[in-house]
Amino acid sequence: MCLSILYLSFMNWLIVSVLGNHIGKKGSIQIICLNMFLIWSIIIYLLWELIIEETIIVIKGQIGNTWNWFGTIHYSIWVDATTIIMLFVISTISFLVHLYSVEYMYQDPHIIRFMSYLSFFTFFMFILVTGGSLVQLFIGWEGVGICSYLLINFWWTRIEANKSAIKAMLVNRVGDFALIVGMGLILKNYGTLDIKEIEILNYSINLDEKKLIGFLLVLGAVGKSAQLGLHTWLPDAMEAPTPVSALIHAATMVTAGIYLIIRLSSLFESIESIRKLIIILGSLTTIFAGSIGLIQNDIKRIIAFSTCSQLGFMMTACGLSNYSIALFHLLTHAFFKALLFLSAGSIIHALQNEQDIRKFGNLIVFLPLSYINMLIGSLALSGTPFLAGFYSKDPILEVGLIYPTILGKFSYLLISIAAFLTTFYSFRLLSITFWTQPLARKKSVINIHESGIIILTVLFILSLGSIFIGYLFSDYFLFLNTTLNSSIYIHPYHYYTWDAEFLTWEWKILPQLLSIISIILSLIIFNNHNFILNNKIRIMIHSFLSSRWYIDSLQNKLIVEPIMSFGYHISFKLIDKGFLEVIGPTNIVNQLPYSASFSKIQSGYLFHYTLFTLIAFTLLVFQPIQTILFLLLTILII
Repeated sequence: MCLSILYLSFMNWLIVSVLGNHIGKKGSIQIICLNMFLIWSIIIYLLWELIIEETIIVIKGQIGNTWNWFGTIHYSIWVDATTIIMLFVISTISFLVHLYSVEYMYQDPHIIRFMSYLSFFTFFMFILVTGGSLVQLFIGWEGVGICSYLLINFWWTRIEANKSAIKAMLVNRVGDFALIVGMGLILKNYGTLDIKEIEILNYSINLDEKKLIGFLLVLGAVGKSAQLGLHTWLPDAMEAPTPVSALIHAATMVTAGIYLIIRLSSLFESIESIRKLIIILGSLTTIFAGSIGLIQNDIKRIIAFSTCSQLGFMMTACGLSNYSIALFHLLTHAFFKALLFLSAGSIIHALQNEQDIRKFGNLIVFLPLSYINMLIGSLALSGTPFLAGFYSKDPILEVGLIYPTILGKFSYLLISIAAFLTTFYSFRLLSITFWTQPLARKKSVINIHESGIIILTVLFILSLGSIFIGYLFSDYFLFLNTTLNSSIYIHPYHYYTWDAEFLTWEWKILPQLLSIISIILSLIIFNNHNFILNNKIRIMIHSFLSSRWYIDSLQNKLIVEPIMSFGYHISFKLIDKGFLEVIGPTNIVNQLPYSASFSKIQSGYLFHYTLFTLIAFTLLVFQPIQTILFLLLTILII
């Protein structure tokens, strides 16, 4: 059954790619959607088997000694509780995105290619999460990178889409390089790339070696999950069609880095310094992305920066040794983030591809259903009580609070501020888009209408998930639960984090108070035109945030410009226009007679080869003067 998930998703891509033009648009759509529903049904069955019955499925095999110098390649399909949660997230969101795309992309002449790319993306994500070894994980890791390039650059005639796709590939190459070097060090020290064998051998490896391995793996996760420093590709990926944005941000590519850390929890539990690094990176990412989201005006970019911030929450939870909470937040985040993106797509579709929220206004009158869906998604993102985000976000804050070191308090402070900012920019988006006076062009408003039945059905399902998924799964993830113990390792020393479940009510309501203050403040600012911040302060803050903390400028100055300068002065001027121009085709032809004279050495006579061997031996053994005399004598003999 597990293998059928991989086979069906691969055949989905293969059939539509090869036969799509023959079976037509409708036939391709029917095949893909039917297969995706079948895959989702199988995974729901496995979810029952693995979560309720607490069983584990392992399928092992090997590729034999094709090359003796390479040895035997082992592979395995490992499906445990962590894997099945990831499969559930990927299949559910992917199936809904496929359905949504049927209506959203139906008029696009290349919809068949688009749907095949979505299926291929899903297939590689399945490979990534089911792999029992790091080799299989890396195949899926690179596969989703390739598919992200194809999907971001789907509308290839757009220059910005070209740039964004290339940027995503180049930035991710940094993390990919770190990951493959880390895998090499694991193979050198552990003698295996099997994840379960790494867990068994973990405490027999030198700590310094593990620190380097851990750092490289974290760098790989930072690149794929768009953490601070390697985050620059994620906002630009908004050039892709909206269904792609939903799939990348909610269920596939950006979750891969978090999954890597969760899957190798046994390794990170033994390296305290690396976990501290993860806490710092995650905490800084949350507040960085939250602050940048305050001044964005593109509706998709606002949601994109919220993704970056929420990934920081998950990363922080991993650093605090609460991998199950990180996985839980990944699950709930998938539903409300997909809801936000697809609701935004419905609005963009209705306004003839307009994405600037300053040109929206009072859309509650024209798009009431889209408004309800956007409101539910924003409330879930803000951690409103009894919605999905409430059950997964607040425990991360609580764990940071009871963490015994100053770093835990540091993370609690930063992610609390980030939670405040998240609510603020979420309600800024709602205020400007739905509650303020109409700002849209008359031409856009005249033809405005709600999306069709398929899109609204998808949004309704995601709304239900954003409301109930946290409550339904909370008992399987939080603190004293044992469901994930077989797949996630936590050192016994870190069991104190369970004490977060018994915090007093004052600490538990603090995040809700921050959210309420944030909502009130956003409503005052964006619905009261008399509220004006001191002009000088406003300009300073806006300049700092619009420059994205000057991180992009710093990267350009320290990395991009030196590389461009090297390319121009060395590769172009010195080699292409210098050395190669001097040699040129003419000079190369002139060298042919000289090279022909050297070819005479290959005479074919055995005694000549023997003589050259003696000359070489003499050069190694005899003194320089004797060597010169011997060479002169040899020349005379010849």
